[in-house]
Amino acid sequence: MKKKTKVLLSLLLVLLLAIGCGIAVFQYTQSEQDVATIQKQTKKKPEKWNTKVEKADYQQDVDRPNLKDLAAFQQSKDYETWLKKAIGEIKIPSLHLQLPVLPGTNNHSLQVGATTYRENQRIGQGNFVLLGHNMGKSGVLFSDLNQIKVGDRIQLTIQDQQATYQVKEKKIVSEKEGQVLANTQDARLTLITCDKATKTTHRIVILANLVQA
Repeated sequence: MKKKTKVLLSLLLVLLLAIGCGIAVFQYTQSEQDVATIQKQTKKKPEKWNTKVEKADYQQDVDRPNLKDLAAFQQSKDYETWLKKAIGEIKIPSLHLQLPVLPGTNNHSLQVGATTYRENQRIGQGNFVLLGHNMGKSGVLFSDLNQIKVGDRIQLTIQDQQATYQVKEKKIVSEKEGQVLANTQDARLTLITCDKATKTTHRIVILANLVQA
């Protein structure tokens, strides 16, 4: 009787392990599908760059999405609506990164691409600041920004203007160090994202000089 009980318990344990592994595999597969969907969507661009910027886009709070929510948003009609707001794009060849640039940092624009920090930012005039989400997955939004190196080139297109910047510095700062957002006399590009794909108090900051406009 004891032997039969041990056998039954062993079988039950194996079954539970199998079910647990099955759930883990499903979750991993679903996560990879979400990443593939996001990578495909972020390469899209509108037929033409938007020239009308709405002030309201700069006046919203920001939450952190998860991969599942991000993938769902990028397959929705809302995504297509927000993509049409894009005013240009950013490319970092060394990271194989290509994202639309949207005016205003808010929940919707951050799920489409990189976003401008200030209204009326202009290439070649002061500090051009772009922000983006770090989702912890290669090829998704600004997740690869930690891999950029000093000397790498960044190509920026805003409406009818194009410019090339060269990375001069990469650093991690506290979220309270707001001076990296301040405007400057020299023409530069500043890219900012979280240093981790979880709740964090620090940011990765990339500083780049204008080399061609």
